Amino acid sequence: MKNTFDLQNPWRIPGYNFPREDYIQKGRKKLRYVSPAILIVTILVITPLLGADKPSEREPVKLTEKDAGSSVELRTGDMLEVVLDGNPTTGYLWEMAPGDRAVVKPVGESEFKAETELIGAGGKITLQFEAVAPGQTVLKLIYHRTFEKDVPPIKTFEVTVIVQTQSPLFH
Repeated sequence: MKNTFDLQNPWRIPGYNFPREDYIQKGRKKLRYVSPAILIVTILVITPLLGADKPSEREPVKLTEKDAGSSVELRTGDMLEVVLDGNPTTGYLWEMAPGDRAVVKPVGESEFKAETELIGAGGKITLQFEAVAPGQTVLKLIYHRTFEKDVPPIKTFEVTVIVQTQSPLFH
C-alpha cells in the first residue's frame, strides 16, 4: 500500500480505502461518500439559518412612557423604538439630549401619527435608535421647543441602555 499524497483524490486518507464501486460485491448496496465540496456548500448554506435572528431580521425593542426609568438590554445592531405622546403642531419635539452617542445613536427622523384627523391633534411620536457598540448609557430624550433657548424641557424620558456584543454564530 502506498502512503503518499494522491493527486487524483486529495481527500484520500493514507492507509484507509474509501468504499468504491469496484470494491462492492454484487447484491450489496453501493456505498458512496459525500464529496467535501458538497459538504462545505451545505454548511455555508445552513449556518446563516441557525442565526435567523440577526439584528436586521429581528423586531425592534419597543418602549413607551411607561418604561421611563427602566433598563433595556440590546445587542450590537439591535434597533430600539421609543413611542411617546406629543404634538409637533405646538412646536414641541422629542429629541435625544446632548451626550454620549457611542453606544446608542439616533436613526432617521422622528415619525408622528395623530390620534385623530382633526387639525392640531396630538398623537404618538416614534423615535428610532441603533445599538452601535457594547457598553452602558442613559438614553435621555427631551420634549422641548428647539427655538426656545435657555428654557427647560417640559417633559423628559430616560432609560438605561445596556448593549452587549453580537454572538457570531448563535444569538
